[in-house]
Amino acid sequence: MKKIAGNLNAKRQYIEEALYRIMPKNITKEYLERYTNNNFYKYDKESIEKGLFAPMRELLERGGKHWRPYLYLLLLECFGMTEEQIKKYIDFSAIIEIIHNGTLLVDDIEDGAELRRGKPCVHKIYGNDVAINTGNTMYFLPMKLIKEMNVSGEQKTRICETYYDEMSNLSFGQAIDIFWHKNDKIPGREEYMQMCLCKTGALASMAARFACIVAGKTKAEEMLFGKAIGHLGVGFQIQDDILDIVSQDRTGFGKAYGNDITEGKKTLMVLHACETAYSKDREILMSILSEHTRDKSKINEAIGIIKKYNSVEFASEEAKKIAKSAWGQIDVFLEEGNAKKELKDFFDYLIEREI
Repeated sequence: MKKIAGNLNAKRQYIEEALYRIMPKNITKEYLERYTNNNFYKYDKESIEKGLFAPMRELLERGGKHWRPYLYLLLLECFGMTEEQIKKYIDFSAIIEIIHNGTLLVDDIEDGAELRRGKPCVHKIYGNDVAINTGNTMYFLPMKLIKEMNVSGEQKTRICETYYDEMSNLSFGQAIDIFWHKNDKIPGREEYMQMCLCKTGALASMAARFACIVAGKTKAEEMLFGKAIGHLGVGFQIQDDILDIVSQDRTGFGKAYGNDITEGKKTLMVLHACETAYSKDREILMSILSEHTRDKSKINEAIGIIKKYNSVEFASEEAKKIAKSAWGQIDVFLEEGNAKKELKDFFDYLIEREI
């Protein structure tokens, strides 16, 4: 696990350099001319810097796992691209991370969250209006990079299709998740898996599909890797849900203890507990989830019920099964070597990490 964390940190520098090329601290005239197309009068650069790019960097500078862009870069290595070749397409890694952080800005408002990566959420600092606009900008800003990327016309078309596909999937998954935690419905496991595949799997799938397209893989290979890596995202989400109620390192995890209980989220652990619990425990659990409480005693009571029925262990095993299945789908298509071994270790890391 430590080795993978070290490898991820080694690539973090390249990812962050790409991020800050797209989101610089100082907005220049040249930057505005590149990223806008209606420079007719005069832009108020201070407003753009403080009302758009400052909140973007507020979240990005807190760190984050960066696992999706790392996955993209690692897949390019697995596909046989050299370091020099990879550098030509490094900005695609930043695109994925920018979108992810944009979703976090909006998610935190939708969820009424207080903390993100150990500090007050961006909307708590800048206001809902600024955070929503910034998040929306982070969805569309990458399209400019895609337009300028030095790839063939066919590749660019496939990249745009990937972008549209996965952004739509992401929005559908978020819609389902919001509806569930605002209502009393208890979804089935298949419905839960589909929600995660859309919401969390989308950007993982985007990373894999981008890598396939850039590396010159066929459409069939692109879809195969996209599907497999998307399911890895489901396993990641299950593990993330587990950590929400078991992680002792709240600074490392970055969210308040029992945040998912407060939000009323129907996680795989909750579904399992509802399926196996005595009716009284089930009623208590569902009642606490519907309250969206921040009362620590009630949060602990809900977590106690989840743990009582071994739902954490159940979810952990399911996450491992999903990761194993995802790896099985792509294993035969990858040549043996250090890159493939690192990718396999990374699959295990995402499912077994402690923060």
